[in-house]
Amino acid sequence: ETNVRELNLAFGAEVTLTASGSAGATPVVFRWDFDSRDGITIDAEGAQVKRRFRREGTFMVTLTAVDAYGLKQPYSTTIRVVVNP
Repeated sequence: ETNVRELNLAFGAEVTLTASGSAGATPVVFRWDFDSRDGITIDAEGAQVKRRFRREGTFMVTLTAVDAYGLKQPYSTTIRVVVNP
């Protein structure tokens, strides 16, 4: 899970996003995509990431949590980010 579900930011503001979760004894890898318009790509990895949004608009940030060994189904969730001019 993420620490937020929606954000309303000023243009150029930096935000810290935090994820948490577990897969039993298996380590979890958290993968972040900051703009789903270009397809789901990995822009950052880690339980805590910082991001500065340098364009105004609405973005859907996708967090995907996977176990490090690929034994369990990935879990994905989204965060709606509105960046104001």
